[in-house]
Amino acid sequence: MSMPAQRRRTRIAGLSAAALAALALVALPATAAAVTPSPSSFGWGSIDLHGPQAPALTITVTNFDLADAAVGEAVLGGADRGQFAIVADGCASAAVLAVGKSCDVKVVFAPTGAGAATTQLTVPSPSGDAVSALSATAVTGTLQASPSPIGFNPQPWYYGPTQQGVNIQSQGAGTKLGGLTLAGADASAFSFNFDSCSNTTVAAFSSCSLGLGFNPTGPGTRSAQLVVPSDSGSSPLVVPISATALAGPVTRVAPTVHS
Repeated sequence: MSMPAQRRRTRIAGLSAAALAALALVALPATAAAVTPSPSSFGWGSIDLHGPQAPALTITVTNFDLADAAVGEAVLGGADRGQFAIVADGCASAAVLAVGKSCDVKVVFAPTGAGAATTQLTVPSPSGDAVSALSATAVTGTLQASPSPIGFNPQPWYYGPTQQGVNIQSQGAGTKLGGLTLAGADASAFSFNFDSCSNTTVAAFSSCSLGLGFNPTGPGTRSAQLVVPSDSGSSPLVVPISATALAGPVTRVAPTVHS
């Protein structure tokens, strides 16, 4: 061993315990906290409001202090804290973390409505609170109708009612539908023969179906709109409807020719 290295070791060995503790603190990064969460921030991104729950996040709190650190029950803060939930709190049961030891807290995003949400998870400690910033956005889908617009094959009005099937699909994420209605000046000429869509939730890339009936009382063209309310950001979906009732053949009596 070289003489300079030997001298450094001799000087360090001669330091008091208090001096060694101070030296260790200086060696820590300037941003390090005694009790530190990992991750200190996390975002789930876009989560389907009507889909499976996003995976739980595990936040690990570690004691980087030079002595045991007391820790308390984890809490969520902020105006959107109700959109999140703590499902397991190993820090509350740990009570005290020895030097270098950790405890885990599990959090889930449990949205009650569409939109962005943020919260802060805090594990309190006299050595300094461990705080992790969390965020997520709950999204709903975009509805599409097939066919769109909705049309009926022309036929003589006296043939009676006709029916046209319609599918409503949710793109991107799930969508909760309200009660479907018919609107427009000629809405009374149309009706729902069956409806599996009203007040249901359509999962992402799935669909529901309905049958529209056209029952003309005379010849002519009729038009209306199918209105589909939902929790989609583009609600309501309005689909044009049109149908033409033909007058049919005209019966004429041929004149009698007398020879």
